[in-house]
Amino acid sequence: MGRVNAGRLRNGVELTDTPAHVGNGRAMRWGTAELVSLVDRVTAQVQQDVPGTPPLQIGDLSRRRGGPARPHSSHRSGRDVDVGFYYVDASGAPRAVDRFIRVTGGGRCAGLDDCRFDARRTWRLMAALVSGDTTVQYMLIAPHIRQLLLAEAQRVGADAQTVERFRLVTAPIRGSCEHVTHVHVRVYCALDDRPRCHDEGPLHAWYEFSPDADEAFVAQARQRAGNRLAQERAAEVRDRARRARLMERRLAAAQRVADARRARAERRARARARVAAAQAEAQATRAERRERARERRAAALARAEASRQRRRDARSQRRGVARARVTTAARRPRRAPGADQPSLSRAERRARHRARLEAEEAERQRAVEAYRAHVEARRREAAEARAERRARYADHAAAQRDDG
Repeated sequence: MGRVNAGRLRNGVELTDTPAHVGNGRAMRWGTAELVSLVDRVTAQVQQDVPGTPPLQIGDLSRRRGGPARPHSSHRSGRDVDVGFYYVDASGAPRAVDRFIRVTGGGRCAGLDDCRFDARRTWRLMAALVSGDTTVQYMLIAPHIRQLLLAEAQRVGADAQTVERFRLVTAPIRGSCEHVTHVHVRVYCALDDRPRCHDEGPLHAWYEFSPDADEAFVAQARQRAGNRLAQERAAEVRDRARRARLMERRLAAAQRVADARRARAERRARARARVAAAQAEAQATRAERRERARERRAAALARAEASRQRRRDARSQRRGVARARVTTAARRPRRAPGADQPSLSRAERRARHRARLEAEEAERQRAVEAYRAHVEARRREAAEARAERRARYADHAAAQRDDG
């Protein structure tokens, strides 16, 4: 009785659970006989067409006598019902659920990993609702889920009239975007419930008018239905063109991403090649420096060995001279007292001894001067080597700055 937003329900029929559908356990399980029979018929038909289909979740209808049904603004006269969706798991097997689940734009279940929107069974359900002598007036559903179902209809090659009816009853209106967990289905008033039950627009082409309806009103309603069908067909063409543009933009974006990735890969390859070249050059430079250092160490060792050999030769020479002196003194015949040569006095012996000491001291001084000259030569060689290394390092640093 009355309108959907301000009506009542008399002699309603309770929707009971069946193997094809289950309720949410709330008290709003009452509707018109036509609505309850429609739910029973379409859910059973889906289970018959697709074996293994789990029970479908059915939400609120109306209270037993209708009236306010919070939190809904409608659901007051037994002509509205909330129907859930079918789902599958990650492997594609049907999945039973115990509540309404939000479906995202990609067909995923929000908050559940092992859950996907089952477009195949859900489209079967939608097709059953709008096929034949349907009494469906509205189906409020989110636009992205509507596109998933239209894509499934195109994939299976669904009947064109069924697709047109589905597009008409699911055309986006105020409140459609909120229905992301279920579809809100509304049916027309039955003929025997009129005029106490009031139908408000739109009146689609399949709407059955009362026999005593005004002919002018019927013609006007038919004209409006035809206009809506033409508008929906034009909208379908626009949607198809829009989807083609979106696909082109997506392909262009994907190509740009691929080009950017390829450019990044090329830059990384060039950077790796530069790093490898720099590492090879640095390794070669280090090897060259090590080789020069080995050569310098070998030269220094050779010079040190030559110096040690010279010192050994000098010591050997001095020892030989000393041994020769000792031998000469030993071989010299001693003069007996009173011989032809007179013996030396103490002063003469001291003077001769002092002269020998002075000669030895002079020889030691010459050895010290020779050693000092050798040390000075070594220092000059070390200074020249350091200057040479610094010059090479400065040249290498300048070359690296030029390359950078």
